[in-house]
Amino acid sequence: MDSSIRFTQTNISELFEDANRLGLICTGGDGRVASRTLPGTFKYFNMEPCAYRSLPEIQAGFGIFKRTEFVVNNIIKPWVGCGLTLGCMMPDGLPDDHLPCEYRNVYGECHRYDQSVLSILLYRAYGTRIEQHKRSYYGPYYVRCIERCTWDGDDCC
Repeated sequence: MDSSIRFTQTNISELFEDANRLGLICTGGDGRVASRTLPGTFKYFNMEPCAYRSLPEIQAGFGIFKRTEFVVNNIIKPWVGCGLTLGCMMPDGLPDDHLPCEYRNVYGECHRYDQSVLSILLYRAYGTRIEQHKRSYYGPYYVRCIERCTWDGDDCC
């Protein structure tokens, strides 16, 4: 969970029950995986960017992962392995070279590092069935403060 994420209630047992039942909980994004991932990362996983052209990215800011054989072998181990492999999570150049996105929907316009890798792995493992695992940042359990947060009681941003 990113430090910008705040729980909006103290009882989050239903969220954990969902994660336990489903194996993982993730949060969707707006950008497309193919436009926010550099070609080198797709190449590492032997995947074609065009297969991800219309798929929305999966945010890396919040996730719950149950330690099952499927999740460990298809998500966690490849995600960590990529992070430990030179040229996978950060394929080339300096990190700041790849952060700005202009939302032109072109392949490899920018790169989201761990988020790009997580998106590839989740779609590879679940396909479009990943939708049943997604929870919104602005759902009943947690909120992401996009702007600088000032905390006055329970209010954010």
